[in-house]
Amino acid sequence: EIQPGTEAASAGAGALTNLDFYTEVFMSDPIRHASEQVDLGGQQAEGELESSAFNSMGYFDVVVNSARLNRGNDQVLIYLCVQKGVNTIGGLFTTMQHLTQPAFSTAPLSLSPGGRLLFDSVTRNYEPSFTDRLCRGEIELNLMMAVDFTASNGDPNQRGSLHSLVPGVPNVYEAVMRTIGNIVLPLCSTDYIPAYGFGAKIPPHNNLSHCFALSGVPERYTVQ
Repeated sequence: EIQPGTEAASAGAGALTNLDFYTEVFMSDPIRHASEQVDLGGQQAEGELESSAFNSMGYFDVVVNSARLNRGNDQVLIYLCVQKGVNTIGGLFTTMQHLTQPAFSTAPLSLSPGGRLLFDSVTRNYEPSFTDRLCRGEIELNLMMAVDFTASNGDPNQRGSLHSLVPGVPNVYEAVMRTIGNIVLPLCSTDYIPAYGFGAKIPPHNNLSHCFALSGVPERYTVQ
């Protein structure tokens, strides 16, 4: 069984060709492992074979782990059966997209008459992204903003200050808040944004505060 993330497949090999005389006579287990490294167009892929058994029907059953290579939007899955780690009985190159087709259940090995791979289960579970969960309402998102009023921002009376107030010209903080708000606000559960400031002396007593409502009213800390 392979479980690469949200994909899983379970496969058995049946009607496999016996390539060794002693295996055919004494019915010893011919399937040891799949090639641990498969060369495909200069790329290397890892694969392994978990176990095998000789069943009453005269087939060699084996559970195969797939090797994987990226190719476009899908991934190539490589199944390779070998006998005693020496002779290759057969292999299969396929994709999860092909394996998950409704009518798919078996696939012939590439070496004739190598046998067939029998897939008893193939699943591909979709894991939603953060954006998917957000758009489906599974995650609640709210925007909160804070403005730095410390001296490092410069004198608000100076044109170069981040807090400069020029009629009709937004300062840096106003521009950033508007840009972020236009992007995030449609995803929020409310149109009101909690907005705070820190590092300023608040009138009328000019006491230094590191958390105050930008509205100037502590009870009304949101802006629209």
